Amino acid sequence: MWSLTRGKMRAIGHRGCRGPHQENSLQAIQWAFDNGAWAVEVDVWLIEGELALIHDRRAQAYLGATGFVKNVPIAKLRDVMEVPTLSDALHFIPPDKAINVEIKDPDALEGCLNLVKRYVELGHIRWEQVLFSSFDHRILADIKQRNDLAQIAPLFGDIPMQIYGYASRLGAVAINMDVNCLDRETVEQAHAHGLAVYVYTVDCAIDVDMLTGWEVDGVFVDDVAWYMGYRHEE
Repeated sequence: MWSLTRGKMRAIGHRGCRGPHQENSLQAIQWAFDNGAWAVEVDVWLIEGELALIHDRRAQAYLGATGFVKNVPIAKLRDVMEVPTLSDALHFIPPDKAINVEIKDPDALEGCLNLVKRYVELGHIRWEQVLFSSFDHRILADIKQRNDLAQIAPLFGDIPMQIYGYASRLGAVAINMDVNCLDRETVEQAHAHGLAVYVYTVDCAIDVDMLTGWEVDGVFVDDVAWYMGYRHEE
């Protein structure tokens, strides 16, 4: 499902779909699908043994306190916001939809992979519905070594030399790119190497038009309803 789409630019709810709801919440995920998202993206940390869906590494973003979310009791985080788990999110994924699991925390690698494997074995989800991504490419290499059925996409905030060859050697099916550093040549070369291109975070019409012209495979958006409405108007 996460492979090349041949010009069909699909909508992926960013951080669940954080526009009208709390990011990484179950309400955001459901809202994304209700409004036409093909997939959702969630962020995972291992906190007190739970695969917690939370984005920022600093506790200040949520509690106004110093330190890191990994060191905060999860009950304290849940006092101020919803903190669902990856297991919760997987239950929300319909058979024709997909999920991008961004692993923020190396300690979450094993748990994420084992959980998806168990859900696949139970028939709740299929391997092709899940894409693992991370800025830490060592995590992705480890995932492929542990289970070749897992699909991976390295995250990039810039354009390194020979990005497509590097991603192919890693065993990736896609690359997840920052809209601010992407160019047409990178998209074309990635496609030539069989790699899908997914772009974050797309929140304005001028970028939608540009990426449509470049035939990228999908975009991470905060407001799926706006994106679907804009594409319908084109």
